This record gives sequence, structure tokens and C-alpha cells, in this order.
Amino acid sequence: MFQVGTIAVLLTPVYFAPGVRRLARAARFALLGPLAAAIALAVLVCLYRTLP
Repeated sequence: MFQVGTIAVLLTPVYFAPGVRRLARAARFALLGPLAAAIALAVLVCLYRTLP
């Protein structure tokens, strides 16, 4: 849970940055989508490693 909150805190300023903000909504999602997928994969890997 801590990782998800940290990533949300880090990606929110990127989403609202002036250069990214000028992009169309679909372009912003296309830009941040791979980041979100990488974050989800990292969380799953961390959870897998903590299982007994």
C-alpha cells in the first residue's frame, strides 16, 4: 500500500506538469499508461517476493 501511495504522489505532478498538461487527454494517458503498467508490475513482483 505504501508503494502505491508513493507512486501516486510521484505521478500526479507529472500529470499536471505544464508540458504534459498541454497534451490532449488521450496523449497524456498514452504517455503515463506504460508508467502505470510498470508500477503495477513492480507492485506484483514485490508482493510475490513477500509471500512465504
